[in-house]
Amino acid sequence: MTKGQELPTDLTSEIQRMMVKDMHDFRITKVICYDPVTYESRDFWESRKEYKAFSFPVFLANVENVARNVRSHLRKSEEASAKRAAKESKKKRKEEEKKTKEKGGADEKATDTLEEMMQGLVFEQPTQKLTDTFVEAYPCGDRVLVVVELFGDVKAEEANAFDFSPAGDKIVHWTRTPSVWTDEQKLIGALGSTIADADTIILGNAIKKRLKDSPKPSKDGFLWIPMEIINLPFCCEPMLFDKSGQSIDSYLAQGNEKGFRWGYFWLVREGCNPESAKKLVFTCHDEEEDDNDEASHCLTGNYDADDISEATEACAEEEQMDKDGDESVDESVMMDCEQSTKGSNSPAEEGRSDLSVMRGMWSKEIDLREKAEQKRKAALDAQHMAEDRAKTANEKAKTAKEAARKTKEDAQKAVKEADERATRAAAAEKERFQQAAEEEKQRIQSEARQRFEKEAALEKQRIHEEARQHLEQVAAEEKQRLEEDARRRFEKAAAEEKQRLQEEARQRFEKATAEEKQRLHKEAHLEKEELRTEADQAKERESEQRDEYQSAIAPRRSGQKSRLSIDSYVSVDAERPAKRMRVVDPKATRKSMRRILKAKRSASNEVDQYIEANPAQEQEGNN
Repeated sequence: MTKGQELPTDLTSEIQRMMVKDMHDFRITKVICYDPVTYESRDFWESRKEYKAFSFPVFLANVENVARNVRSHLRKSEEASAKRAAKESKKKRKEEEKKTKEKGGADEKATDTLEEMMQGLVFEQPTQKLTDTFVEAYPCGDRVLVVVELFGDVKAEEANAFDFSPAGDKIVHWTRTPSVWTDEQKLIGALGSTIADADTIILGNAIKKRLKDSPKPSKDGFLWIPMEIINLPFCCEPMLFDKSGQSIDSYLAQGNEKGFRWGYFWLVREGCNPESAKKLVFTCHDEEEDDNDEASHCLTGNYDADDISEATEACAEEEQMDKDGDESVDESVMMDCEQSTKGSNSPAEEGRSDLSVMRGMWSKEIDLREKAEQKRKAALDAQHMAEDRAKTANEKAKTAKEAARKTKEDAQKAVKEADERATRAAAAEKERFQQAAEEEKQRIQSEARQRFEKEAALEKQRIHEEARQHLEQVAAEEKQRLEEDARRRFEKAAAEEKQRLQEEARQRFEKATAEEKQRLHKEAHLEKEELRTEADQAKERESEQRDEYQSAIAPRRSGQKSRLSIDSYVSVDAERPAKRMRVVDPKATRKSMRRILKAKRSASNEVDQYIEANPAQEQEGNN
């Protein structure tokens, strides 16, 4: 990426669609939109090469938005399934963490002491920081460069120390810590105060837990804490060396203006000669030497690429010279043979020449054999030297182990003596501390009582004033709240009363309407019956009048004289001849019939209009 070019911070739409698809298929991909641990993990980032085209921070900056969009578009069934899967995933992780903690606790209990830590404890870290300890072995495998960060009082050389393990394959980095870290009162307590409070009690309990597994303070009042166990690639001599291969008493240190300091030193493999530093030695052997098991020398000193290339070229030149020498010997032998054949032809001269040729060949063969024997002897000597070095190294290792064991015993004795002295000093200090604490307690109680009485009076006055103000404020708020509640209740009661009155009016109206309808039905029915009765009576009268008319006109037809006209006739009652005759007008009868029919039609129309205006009540009446 060129200078000034900005890194991409947004994923493409195609990548986001892939992420959405993976979150929808959470049963297969195990990436759940409701579980941030799954979709913010490196496993999800590494699951597709398209994701890895962007950096992991860019991926994290966009995956949360994608998960939020997926959550907002899930159906209810899918949402419930995703939440159940997230819950199961969290539960499974908790179980795995619990198992891991149990295993880790067992390992810690198994490596409490320094000896057990030195016998195989390795600090494993998931990632390496730039300031982690550098332990770099050289290509030939005889030297190691160690660069460490210094802790504590970095300006003091004795604040950091390094201790070799008995086997020589590990180094413990110790740092000196002041004894003030064991006194909680000095760390966070008030100046000159000896009374413990809640804060110092909590810190004191934590310090006691840590001091259970920590070494005892030294005579000068410092604590030596193991900061790191450095694992070496192979067993080394129990001493430090500088760049030139000379042994040194302490590590080399450098620093900057900001106060940061670091230490460095070199280590030499067991059995290697540290004085051979800055020497480039290659033993190049040909095919004859391979059968003799000759030990090859290793490269030591400063391992620059130019030096290695020069040494390689020197070895190549040496091999070429050996080959050229062998070829020259063979050529010289062939030339001697040719010269001998080109000499005199006499038998004596030929015999002498053959003898000289044979002698030359025998002498050269003897020289070659002597050289081969010398090379074999050199190889055997080198092998014997290697065995002697191995024996010497083993003896040194045994001596170092014995010295370490003695040192450990002496240290244990010193620790016991220090414990006894510390116990006696602690008892005396405890008694003195208790006496001083009692005096300080009485003085503090007296001062505290006076200060408390004064502060109590002021506090009482302040509380009374605050209580009065608070009471007035609460009373005003309560009054306002009660007025508001009363208004709301009145409005609610008014609304309910209004609704009740409307309901009662509606019920009364419906009831009156039903009664009026029933009354109208009854009146219509009665009127209909009356009209029907009147119609029947009219029909009877009409039939009677017709009969009377027929009876009246009958004598006329028989030749008798009559005074009745067409428009009127006289009804005669045969049974009561003395009564006055009744005159019936046909026009009046027709008018009454028309009036009756008109009233009947009007009543029927009114009923139909009422039914059309109130269909629900008509249906209720029918039911």
